[in-house]
Amino acid sequence: MVLYKKWILRLWFGTICLMFIVALLNYLFDPYWCFSHTNIFTRKQKGFDERQQKTNRITFQSKKYDALLIGDSMVSFINQNDFADLKVYNYGLSGGSIKEYGDYIEYAKKKNGSDFRFIFLGISLLNDFTEFQETIHSPSFYIAECNSFLYRYRLLFRGYTLKQSIKNLRLLFGDMGDDYYDRNNVRFFRHLSKSESESIFRLVLSDPLKYDRTNRREFINALRNIKLNNPQTKIIAFIPPKSHLLFRERYVKAMGLNHYAKLLEDCLSILDSLYTFMYPNSITLNVDNFYDLGHFYPNVGKLIAHRLVGIEDQRMPADFGRLLVKKNVQDHLVYLEKQLQDLRVSFPFK
Repeated sequence: MVLYKKWILRLWFGTICLMFIVALLNYLFDPYWCFSHTNIFTRKQKGFDERQQKTNRITFQSKKYDALLIGDSMVSFINQNDFADLKVYNYGLSGGSIKEYGDYIEYAKKKNGSDFRFIFLGISLLNDFTEFQETIHSPSFYIAECNSFLYRYRLLFRGYTLKQSIKNLRLLFGDMGDDYYDRNNVRFFRHLSKSESESIFRLVLSDPLKYDRTNRREFINALRNIKLNNPQTKIIAFIPPKSHLLFRERYVKAMGLNHYAKLLEDCLSILDSLYTFMYPNSITLNVDNFYDLGHFYPNVGKLIAHRLVGIEDQRMPADFGRLLVKKNVQDHLVYLEKQLQDLRVSFPFK
């Protein structure tokens, strides 16, 4: 009986020690972005659940921001530190839809303690990734999670959290290192070799465009609500660039230029102006600026940020970024249609 009790005590003590070790490792790596410490283990972090991670970050940190940057995965590659002296929080989300942005904006304002001076709103040509969205919860789910009882401390003892910590450990040793965040919410892509780029480009171009289910009325209502709920904030909306090869071969051929024209019309029915980077220009015509034709490298994100806030940049092509208003949008569409007819853009690999 005494031996049995000793065995139980040892098992209990071993379990407690193991739980403590798991919690310590999860705290050091902090894969869910619930704490503010910085160390060697937090240098590279996977964005495995951006909605929860970015909601956690703005919930548990005390930093105040001047502006919010929000949009889909392309927006997440814009460095929040590239907007001059503005303190910007990047709420870019993979597979992001404008239908969810309003709730995240309201929550970010609440945690910030005040309205933002600016909202940089990325608008995607494809606004409803139906296939991707099946695995995504509503904003209220993620907000409720991080505000639940002892949430960030309970996470420390979860095996799934440890799994993500181990992935971050592998990142530090160069494994799984194509796509990661640093501790300051800045996202990076490794520049691919020509052979890697060729494989990805061929895959992207061969995949049929089938997941856009944008409801124009829903889109307009969502955009209107964002504007109405932020009367003291300057909203700077923009369409991020995809490579012209992808825009022409997949989007225009599948959806037609008329679909793009309607998007611009819908935006300008609510907003006074809209920046677009989605047309033939020095950046979009060079596939070397893109990881997979649809997602640009961070250096392009810096140019976008500089254009949006008016920073002079010697590396900025003069033809990159157009400010559209109701008076010039038709001229832009005429120009774009002519370029689509005249430009001959071939696949960069033979």
